[in-house]
Amino acid sequence: MHFDTDDKIRAVASFLVTLRDIAGCTPEEIKRLLDPRMIDGILAATTKERNSA
Repeated sequence: MHFDTDDKIRAVASFLVTLRDIAGCTPEEIKRLLDPRMIDGILAATTKERNSA
């Protein structure tokens, strides 16, 4: 199975959303676990999607 960049971004986004929404981690807790620059962009994008739904 081959994963392109978009697939990888979606997988990471799903993981971050799971940490945030299901595990109850704050963005600050998640940032301590992973690269903050990547997390900021993904959380911003997923927050926009969640708020528009």
